[in-house]
Amino acid sequence: MLVSPFNKMKKRIITILSFLLIVAFIVISYTSYIVAHNSLSYQLSHNTLPLTGDNIYSEIQRDLLRPIFVSSLMAQDTFVRNWVIEGEKKPELIVDYLSEIQKSYGAETSFLFLKIPLNIIILRVF
Repeated sequence: MLVSPFNKMKKRIITILSFLLIVAFIVISYTSYIVAHNSLSYQLSHNTLPLTGDNIYSEIQRDLLRPIFVSSLMAQDTFVRNWVIEGEKKPELIVDYLSEIQKSYGAETSFLFLKIPLNIIILRVF
């Protein structure tokens, strides 16, 4: 069987074009992968991670500031000071006070810890 030079040339052109298409596809795919990877890495490092860190910081701050605020409020409350100075005579008054603190601030528990030279008094309202 005789192969014409035209058919030989046609096969060679098809082979070269197929090879070029495959190489172009691989290069374009690799380039797209690199661009997508770089874009995603940039997005994560500059937008997502800082926001996540800020959210975590806000949650921790929210969880810590409220009890600190309430304890500061109680430490400066004249009722509590007067109750302690007067000798802690009526514990039911402080129990009522603690239950109101618990209700007002939505706390799970409230307590007053007094350290007097040899005595430690803990009153809890659950």
